[in-house]
Amino acid sequence: MALVNANVKDKSPHSILINGRGDFEDITAPLETFYVDKEDQCLFRLIGVGSKDVLLFSIPGLKLNVTETDGFEVIPTVVDQIIIYPAERYDFELDLDYAKAGIYNITISILSTHNLIIRPSIGFGFLNVSNSNSLPVKNYDSSNNTRVLNCPFKTYPHETNVLCLPVDTLIARKNEDDQKFVVQSIPKSNETDLHFLNFGFPDGHSSINGRIFRWPTVSALTQPSEVDTDCTGCDEEKTCHCSHALNLKSGSEVVMVLLNLGKGTFISHPIHMHGHTYEVLKMEFPVVTIDGKFTFTEDIQCSKTRHNNESNCNSAHWRNSSWDDYRNIPGINLENPVRKDSIVVPYGGYVIIRIEARNPGVWFMHCHIDQHMVEGMALMLNESFENTKIPNGVPTCRSFFNEKSVKTESSGIIMFYYTHEP
Repeated sequence: MALVNANVKDKSPHSILINGRGDFEDITAPLETFYVDKEDQCLFRLIGVGSKDVLLFSIPGLKLNVTETDGFEVIPTVVDQIIIYPAERYDFELDLDYAKAGIYNITISILSTHNLIIRPSIGFGFLNVSNSNSLPVKNYDSSNNTRVLNCPFKTYPHETNVLCLPVDTLIARKNEDDQKFVVQSIPKSNETDLHFLNFGFPDGHSSINGRIFRWPTVSALTQPSEVDTDCTGCDEEKTCHCSHALNLKSGSEVVMVLLNLGKGTFISHPIHMHGHTYEVLKMEFPVVTIDGKFTFTEDIQCSKTRHNNESNCNSAHWRNSSWDDYRNIPGINLENPVRKDSIVVPYGGYVIIRIEARNPGVWFMHCHIDQHMVEGMALMLNESFENTKIPNGVPTCRSFFNEKSVKTESSGIIMFYYTHEP
C-alpha cells in the first residue's frame, strides 16, 4: 500500500491517495478497495512515499499486527494506529478475529506541528470482509486505550486515551547483520567512532550540525581528490555552506547520536540513510504533559558556554562523559534492537543508532522531508576513498559554472550565463 501526498508546493494537501486513488471534491472515481475473507491471512505493506507530511493510518474496528519495519522482522506487535513518516515502511497483518462481514473504512489523517495535532481524515479506502465459513467473531473492546505505533514522544499531547509505542519498543525477531550492505572481505576492527549529528535548524537553516549541504561539483566516488569537504566556515554557533562529509574508518563500528535540540528546533525529522541499515539502540524523548508542554532532554550538552535553548547545538556532546562508551548509557538495547533505514528524530530528543563501516562508497544521509533535504539537511557518509580503486580511463566531469558565471533573475526566473573552460 502506498500513501501519496499532494504536491510539495501545496501547504495544505486536499487529498491523500492510496495506490493512486483518492477523494477530491466531486470526483466519483472509485476509491481503493481490498477484498479479504475472514479465514485469510492478510499481509499489507504500508509505505510512506509522501514528500513531507506525517500520516496517521488506521482501519477503525480492526487491529493491526505489525510484523516488519523497513524490511526487517520484529516480534509481532498489535496496535490500533500507525504513524508513518516519509520513507518508512511497516508490514502488518490484519487481525480478522474481530472482523464481521461487511465494509470497513481505511482512514488516513495528517498530523501537524511538533504536537502531531490530528487533522480530519483526507485519505480514504475500503476493506471488504467476507465470512464464507461463518467463523465466530470476537468482541472488539473499544474502551481500552488506542495503541499508536511510532509516536515521537511517550505521552500524546491532548489525547487522553492514547497509548504511545515509540518505534524502539519494537523488538527484532532475530539479530540480523546488515548483509545487503556489508562487504565480507572487509574485516571488522576493534575501533568505535562516536558522532553527534544535530537536525535542530540552527539559525533557521536546514542543515546538520550547522553545515548546509551543497553538492560537490564532481563525482565524489570517482574523483575523490577533487571533492572539497572543507566546512571550516562553521563553528559551535555559526552555520556555513559546504559539501559536508562524515569520514568513516573502514571496518569500524560507528555510533551516531541523531539529535534535535537547540534554539532553532521546531518539528521532528525523518532521517534516511543510503548504503546502510542501522540498529536503533535507544530513543530519548522530551517530557510531554497532556496539555502539550515540552521539556527537552538534558542528556546532551550543546555548548560549554550557553544553555541548550540559547545554542545552535553544532558541537554537542554527552553531559555525562562516561556515556562516550555507549555501553554505559542507561536503557541502551544491545540485545535485540530493531533495525531500520529511516527513523524519526524527535523534537527535543535524540536517537542512538549503530552501523558497521564495511560498505565502501559515498552514501547520502538526509532528512526525508524533501524541502529540508534540498535546502541542505544532508551529508555524505564517506567510506570509499581508502578502498575504491578507480579503473584507468573512467571519464571525469566537472561543473560548467566558474568564477565567470553570471547569475540574473527576472520575473522569478533564475538564469545562468557561463563560459566553459576545458
